[in-house]
Amino acid sequence: MHPDHGHKRDEILEALWTMAEDQLQTRADLAARVESTRLDEIVAEMAAEGEVAEDGDKIVLTESSRERAAQIIRRHRLAERLFSDLFGLEEQSWEASACTFEHILDEKVTQSVCSFLGHPPVCPHGKPIPPGPCCNGERKPIEPLVIPLKEMKIGQRGRIVFITPRTKRRLSRLASYGVIPGSELTLSQRFPSYIIRIDQTDVALETEIAKEIFVRVERG
Repeated sequence: MHPDHGHKRDEILEALWTMAEDQLQTRADLAARVESTRLDEIVAEMAAEGEVAEDGDKIVLTESSRERAAQIIRRHRLAERLFSDLFGLEEQSWEASACTFEHILDEKVTQSVCSFLGHPPVCPHGKPIPPGPCCNGERKPIEPLVIPLKEMKIGQRGRIVFITPRTKRRLSRLASYGVIPGSELTLSQRFPSYIIRIDQTDVALETEIAKEIFVRVERG
């Protein structure tokens, strides 16, 4: 392998993963996402080593490279959440930073970041984050920054980071009450239903819905 092709190969694996999410497969689609004057050369190297499969104009990941691609995507999207949720950076800033961090996060640090963020299922764009070993609920090495609303304490304040409703109808109903990402809330009751206050309005939530709302809590 050419010594300068390492990061570019990772970028190609990442691009092919996102292309598959968007149901795209052509060489032109890849060229639109990866800038390189040596793209054909690098793809040929990867095909020879079994990292990608070529069929005419179609280029896709192979089974042997899917796990590596998944880990690259996982690191990138967790980095996006970190810069977006923790530092509140604008998209242009956290996207550029995520591209750098995906190459330097090792597995141990990645798991710590994931646990710290509360094992988010999606990135800020709503794309799924491939789960890791830390997402099975068996271990939490550090206190999460983001937790389900149902784990909040009475009187605790926080900001909604993401919502994972089972139906779009439920998401629309929550939005009508102001329960959307970015909203600040205070938990005032846990039983018999959860009651949160948003903008001087009390909203009652069933336990099942409280499990689907993830909040970045204020640390006192």
